[in-house]
Amino acid sequence: MNEMEQLTQFRAEVPLGVTPRAEQLYRTGLEQELSAEHRVVARPGFLRRALAGLRGVRPAWRYAITVPVAAGLVAGVL
Repeated sequence: MNEMEQLTQFRAEVPLGVTPRAEQLYRTGLEQELSAEHRVVARPGFLRRALAGLRGVRPAWRYAITVPVAAGLVAGVL
């Protein structure tokens, strides 16, 4: 039995109708997962303060600052 036949068999066992309770549980779980991702992705406080100072700087100066810093970090790691 190959994978496609197995997937077809698995799909045949799944009922076509979805109950409102199942949909509610799915949406609640999805919202909780998304809200948890937002908390993980948030920047640490020191980085937020450091980047806040660059907000008023023009984009060309941002690249002039970040590219050499990134190159220095890469050179230091290697």
